[in-house]
Amino acid sequence: MFSSRPYASVGEVESEGDLTKFSVTFGRVRTLSFGDKIQSSPVKAGGSSWIVVYFPKGFTDPDYASLYITSNDCEMDEGDADNPDKITTQAFASIKVEMTPEPPTAGPEKKKVGG
Repeated sequence: MFSSRPYASVGEVESEGDLTKFSVTFGRVRTLSFGDKIQSSPVKAGGSSWIVVYFPKGFTDPDYASLYITSNDCEMDEGDADNPDKITTQAFASIKVEMTPEPPTAGPEKKKVGG
């Protein structure tokens, strides 16, 4: 059965020294509304676990898509109960984003009638 649910899939992860490359493909996002997100599964890079979070109809402005890279390690850290302002987990990354939107699929070819 065909699913119309949005999805995110992580492509092959390639690591060489300090550089980690991976791709994330998002699909079937038309059903999402402003503020709705879809996120990738965690990707291990540079000793941290990272998640790509995509808001195709925007997070703060509905005229723009929003893309966030967040550290799963920081999100899962419960912090210091005695000092809630204390930073207990840090993660840093330099990223390069390349987007390749898929062109809309062409409908059936129309033939010109007449001369």
